[in-house]
Amino acid sequence: MVIQRVNSVCSPRTVTYRCQQGLSLLELVLSLGLSSVLLVAVCTLLVHQQQLLAQQIKHTQRFIESHYLASYLRGEVRRAGYQQLESTYIEASKLGLGYQDEQGGYRRILIWRDAAQYKLKYCADSTDAPQPLAQTCSENINYSMLNDKLLSFRQLDVTGLGSAEHLIDIEYGIAIKGESSVTHQVLVASRNIEFSTDEQSNALE
Repeated sequence: MVIQRVNSVCSPRTVTYRCQQGLSLLELVLSLGLSSVLLVAVCTLLVHQQQLLAQQIKHTQRFIESHYLASYLRGEVRRAGYQQLESTYIEASKLGLGYQDEQGGYRRILIWRDAAQYKLKYCADSTDAPQPLAQTCSENINYSMLNDKLLSFRQLDVTGLGSAEHLIDIEYGIAIKGESSVTHQVLVASRNIEFSTDEQSNALE
């Protein structure tokens, strides 16, 4: 009985081809996996950078608002008392100012902290004759002075210094919502009121 030799289907060439095909598939899988990892890393980095940029924008906005408020307070306090006997009205978290404006009217300004809403409120008017500063907002619409969507107004402490309280110390705290408050101080006196040399030396120009 003669047994014929059957040639193997898997010739060396076929084995080599299949091995190469297997390696190519493995390389493709590894390449796709590595690409996915790199893509996730890049996306994570971009999100982190975007968050940092957004945070920097918020802090810049707070700085701008605080600087504007300090400049505004200095300017209005320095005008206080011009051609008007009642120059200031001070409470713990409220400041009223009065002076004669360029049009000859008697301007009244009242600034206070709304503790319930964490807002800095403001109202003003101009009358033909001097009126009590404490009643400035009795019939007037008041406005918020800051960007309430971003910032919370956490503190307003107003103190009159000197014999007649002509030197005003204002401390206020502004916070980005969800963060701690940053406290600022303004120490200023009116140009239109006479006070002692010792008091004048404490005023900031």
